[in-house]
Amino acid sequence: MDKVDKNKVYQIIKVAKLYYEAKLGQEDIAKMEGISKATVSRLLQKGIDKGFIKVYIDYQMESVSRLENKLKQCFGLKDVFVCPVTINMEDIVLRDVCKTLADRLERYIQNNSVVGVSWGNTMNTLASEIQKMSVTNVNVVQLNGGVPKHTISTGATRIVDTLAAACDGEGYLCPVPAIVDSKSISDVLKNDSQVRNVLHLAEQSETIIFSIGALTKQSILFQAGYFKEDEYNQLFLKKAVGDICSRFFNIYGEIVDEELDQRVVGMSFEEIKKKKYRIAVVSGENKVDATLGALLGDFPNVLYIDEKTAEKVLVKYETLKLKRTL
Repeated sequence: MDKVDKNKVYQIIKVAKLYYEAKLGQEDIAKMEGISKATVSRLLQKGIDKGFIKVYIDYQMESVSRLENKLKQCFGLKDVFVCPVTINMEDIVLRDVCKTLADRLERYIQNNSVVGVSWGNTMNTLASEIQKMSVTNVNVVQLNGGVPKHTISTGATRIVDTLAAACDGEGYLCPVPAIVDSKSISDVLKNDSQVRNVLHLAEQSETIIFSIGALTKQSILFQAGYFKEDEYNQLFLKKAVGDICSRFFNIYGEIVDEELDQRVVGMSFEEIKKKKYRIAVVSGENKVDATLGALLGDFPNVLYIDEKTAEKVLVKYETLKLKRTL
């Protein structure tokens, strides 16, 4: 860094300290430093952009009780948290939902236990919100394979590593692709000693945490190269609406392609349903059909969801009920 750069950084730090620590207004800082108020504002923004300033809003969200109670009533869920939408921006809403779950995770995790996790964009966001917990010796295991077929990262290791560190435990990855070319290959991989041990450990979990994937070509499964375009189009034709742990289902929670399902390396829906806490974290109105399908399939019994998505899931549910009675 040259002298000019250093001077600029020092100016950013000084203005930031005056504003955030000394609690001076931007106009007062401008007079003190002999600069314009607009320059003060720009320096503060540069401090944020460069990572010198980190703004963290620590507020305890309260669930939208009207929607929470309706979701429990309609789907027999053990626990629901409907996160209010304060700012209608997708990334912020997702972060709020994930932070809420991260803050409440300890109620679902015991000392000396095993927790199973899926992976994906939502789970990566959840990982960024997890803080140190009081529970200890918790082993965290991946529920399905996470090795991509393209160079794009699935981020599968992040949630495992982060949660294990937060609980003073060990992390266990499933070091194979989520979906392979045939059932015979899947069977061989499941019998590999390392994979078999990971899947056996996952079976011992009482708590599992997963996201619900929407059927979209922006999904990490498609981006990671698990499907060619025509193969993915076939899922649309078979009326798939989403996936959990790389297993695809329709709006009624039924598997849409048995042959594809047999090629998945990971926990089955039957095994998922045996768990004491099956925690789904979901955000985004593009996931309404996928969330409803998951609920009708009885995959989650604990749900963390945003207000707008929850509202639309319930409307879709009432519409679906009406159609079935006609």
